[in-house]
Order: sequence, then structure tokens, then C-alpha cells
Amino acid sequence: MFASASPVTRAIVLASALALAVPAAGCSWFRNPATGEKSLLWISRDQEKQWGRQVYDELEKKPGFLPPDSPEQQRLERVTRRVIAASGAGDDWEYNIRVLRSDAVNAMAAPGGFVFATGGLMKMTSGDDDELAGVMAHEIGHVAAKHAAFQMQKALLLQGVTVGAALLASTLKNERSREAAEAGAAVSAVAAQFLLLKFSREDEYQADKLGVDYAYRAGYNPEGLVTFFRKLEKQEPGGGAGGIPAFFSTHPPTPDRIGKVQEEIRRVRRKRADQPRMNTDKHR
Repeated sequence: MFASASPVTRAIVLASALALAVPAAGCSWFRNPATGEKSLLWISRDQEKQWGRQVYDELEKKPGFLPPDSPEQQRLERVTRRVIAASGAGDDWEYNIRVLRSDAVNAMAAPGGFVFATGGLMKMTSGDDDELAGVMAHEIGHVAAKHAAFQMQKALLLQGVTVGAALLASTLKNERSREAAEAGAAVSAVAAQFLLLKFSREDEYQADKLGVDYAYRAGYNPEGLVTFFRKLEKQEPGGGAGGIPAFFSTHPPTPDRIGKVQEEIRRVRRKRADQPRMNTDKHR
């Protein structure tokens, strides 16, 4: 059957066959900053960066980015980099931060330090950097906890396309065969599904928890995330625009989510009452 299969099928089957070897060869323990728990992660930093770059390239094509000198882009850069600096996650990646040409209200963080917010989000939070900081701190929380990497790892396992495709490409690099190229295409296809991923309820709670802490440490009012959620409650949970899903579809709201955020705000304020916060003057 394998000999008569298409090149794509052979590449995917070969990649899948390597799945058993990859965890043993390249896995590492990752400690979740939100829970302190350790989990096995066999997605490498290079693969995270590769997938993130693929997402970035696709979004650059459609819906596209606002110009670097646009007010929205400059504001997003200023607020997000201030949050990153306070989070302690700034050394993990060279962050790429862009505003998408979309009226949908959403923000997302792809693997490898690629962070996005839509024009619709920038408009909804205009005049309130605390809200914008709360949303972006939430996204940086996803990055710090490697939620996207774990979701992609799960997707690869479920679909039978594993990180073994990278080993396959390496093995066949001297042959420059069509099979190797299409194995890479198979991995790219999985990475392109990033926009369709939905984090679990637990992932969202963890990102909220980290986001509250990061926003507070950056000198923002963490209540901004609550006021942003209140605004979302008044909106129709419909589809997105320009190919970008709406916040409701990628960040499922739950009845107790705002309550948990408010509880975390109280906890962080008690914990950090006697600790210095970031000097905000130099970041304005």
C-alpha cells in the first residue's frame, strides 16, 4: 500500500511512524508558570518559531497588517512591550507585535513570540490602555504557559502528523525529494490551523491569572480586563471579519470567568501591596 500511495500520503505516514521516537528523543519538562506543574513538551523552540512565522506570513497576506508608523501599531507596541518587560517573559523570544487589518475584536499569540491584535480590538479599547494591557497581558500569559505549543502538539498527535516530519525532512535533505518537501507542507498545513484552535477553559483561566499579574506588575490597572469583558458581554457573539475569528469563538466566555478574574485581582493586590511596581514614566 505504501509504495502505491501518493507522495503526500507517504510523507505523512513516514512522519507518523516517527512519532514514537520523537518524544523519547527530544522531549523536555516544562514548568507551567500559572500552576507550577510540569508537563512533557516535545515541540522544540525552533519548531515553535517556525510555526509562528508561518502564521505571521499567512496573516501578512490576509488580512494584512497596519503600517508600522500607524497610531494603532505604535500604541500596541508600547503597551504590549511594557507588559512583556514586566512579565519576565521578554528573554524567551524576540517578539513580533502587529495590528491586523480586521474589524473583528480579537487578539492572539502564535507560538514563538508572534503577538497580534485586530483593528477592531484597538478601536474597542481606544482611550483605555488598561483594557488593552489586560487583553495583551492575557495573550502573553498564553505565550508564557506555552498553551499554543501544547495545543499544536495535541493536534499533531491526533492527526497523525508529528514533529517527526522535521526529522524526515532532515533525513531526506540531501535527496531534495518531493516527499520531503510535501512532508514540510503537511506540517505547514497543521500550523495554518492555528487560527482555528480553541484553548481549553483551564488554559483561559491560567492566561487570565497570569495576565492579571503581568498587567499589575507593568503598572496598569488589572480591572481593565474586567471592563473589557463587560464590553464583550454587550456584543453579539458572532463571526469575525476579514478571515479573523471573533474573540467569542477563540476565547470562550464562561459565567464564572469575570468572578475568577476579580478574585485573582484581589489576590495579586494583597500579595504585591508591599512590592515595587514598574516605573511607568519611562514607558509612556
